[in-house]
Amino acid sequence: MTRMKWLIGGLSLLGFIVLGAGLHLVSGRARIVPDRELLGELAEAEFLESPPTLADSWPGWLGPSRDGVVSFPQLNRKWQSGPALRHKLPGGDGYSSFAVRGKWAWTLIADDNREVVVCLDLNLGSEKWRRPYLLQQTFDYSGPRSTPLLVDNDLFAVLSDGQVIAVDAETGAERWVSRLKATPPRWGFAHSPLLVGNKLFIGPAVFDRADGRETWNLSDVQPGYSSPVRAVISGVEQVIWFNGTHLVGVQPKRDSYEELWRFRWDTFSNVNAATPLVIPARQEMRDLAYVFISSGYGKGCAVVRVTREGGTFTARPVYESSDLCCHFASPVRRGEYVYGLDETRDLTCMNLRTGQIAWRQRGFRKGSLIRVDDCLLILGENGNLALAEATPESYRPIAMARPFRDRCWSLPALADGVLMLRDRKTIQIFEMAKGSD
Repeated sequence: MTRMKWLIGGLSLLGFIVLGAGLHLVSGRARIVPDRELLGELAEAEFLESPPTLADSWPGWLGPSRDGVVSFPQLNRKWQSGPALRHKLPGGDGYSSFAVRGKWAWTLIADDNREVVVCLDLNLGSEKWRRPYLLQQTFDYSGPRSTPLLVDNDLFAVLSDGQVIAVDAETGAERWVSRLKATPPRWGFAHSPLLVGNKLFIGPAVFDRADGRETWNLSDVQPGYSSPVRAVISGVEQVIWFNGTHLVGVQPKRDSYEELWRFRWDTFSNVNAATPLVIPARQEMRDLAYVFISSGYGKGCAVVRVTREGGTFTARPVYESSDLCCHFASPVRRGEYVYGLDETRDLTCMNLRTGQIAWRQRGFRKGSLIRVDDCLLILGENGNLALAEATPESYRPIAMARPFRDRCWSLPALADGVLMLRDRKTIQIFEMAKGSD
């Protein structure tokens, strides 16, 4: 039965891959559908930049600013065969990334039909504690995809079957367990939680931080696989969800929530997985906001303009393009360029104003990446690790290594000079500060 299950799953996956490739080929040459008026406005807009947050901790998905961008001036850029390895330890299956603070790191791993919350001692290279949870159902891929969130001494995590848990980060003692009511998507829930005030935003639902009580949900949208982000648009605090069929903006209020806008974005099998990039901008003393989204299976990407007229928000596409299809890896931005891993054409640099491709580089496949100051740190699907300049001029590598041989789909985490990486079998802990090679 087990062999038959794997065979059926493998054939199903092969069908999805073939269909996804077919969708990409059918589109032929890159398709860009612009709104000429909004494109002209975008061309003149000034993109607003905030200094990258120092990488002294990594509280959860996409780092301290939840955009995959950090600052670490002491970054070692001269490693030859790879950054200095501190520890290597068994990791278990799954694609969860890490929350890191001080000498501790937290992640999720698979163990038979259980998913396990694990706390790691980065100095000793060992587990401090683990808390297993029995899954209520299984999925096509084994292993969790959600990344835990660390806030103060609370650790929040989402399991593939929709269990939402809160534990004591130091001891692993359970605080509460709740559950997403939505039907799990094909590959299980993959949302990494976001805390705004005392509310935990997960997929299309909101939970109370103190007791795990569900306080609100988007019952009319498919959950997808992306994680929510916080933004302030036209002076209004919002949580932006990229669900299976829509990009949605919601305003948290004291005792309620208000949906402000939504933008339709249909993707094959509702696989919207990459996290949206919110881009604040200004034109002639007028504040603007753009949201960049990208999906796989040949769907492509879009820049969506979110505006407020009176008390009403609207979301309109500036352009849609088939030229950057981020299957699951969230892109990062520097200035007016976005860097992402296209599902069939590898590492891609794209001009946000025009949708035109500046350059592409093979060798990473899907993988994932973060930005450290003016550098890209890329972990390829095939185990390649690269440090490269974040520049639109061309692909300019600084250092390369290959620390893994198995599939790498987990996002790197960098905190206080420690780099956390994993594939489906092992977790590796590297020293990334100058003088550590």
